[in-house]
Amino acid sequence: MLRVVRACSDDNLDAQALGELVSKDPVLVMELLRIANSAYFGFSNEISSVAHAVAIIGQRTLCNIALYIPMKEAIKPQELPSFSLTSFGNNLCGGLYVQSI
Repeated sequence: MLRVVRACSDDNLDAQALGELVSKDPVLVMELLRIANSAYFGFSNEISSVAHAVAIIGQRTLCNIALYIPMKEAIKPQELPSFSLTSFGNNLCGGLYVQSI
C-alpha cells in the first residue's frame, strides 16, 4: 500500500502505470473496483479494468483508498467502541464522490 501512496504523488505516472502497481495488491484491486462501480459514480457499464478505475477516481482518491484499507484492518471495534468504521467508510465514499465532481 505504501508504494501506491508514494506513486500517487508522482504526477509523471499515468493511470496505466498506477493500475499496474495497484494490480499487485488484490485487496486494493477489490476495494478500488467496488468503489469505482458504486452508485456514487453512477456508470451504467461495469468498470472491470484497474487502469480504467484509476483513471475514473483519480490519484488522490486512490491514495485515500490505499490509506483506508490498512486502517480498516488495524482498527478493532472493541478497542474504539465510539468509532464506527462503517460510518467512516461511508463518509470516505461520500467524500470520494464530492471530490470527483
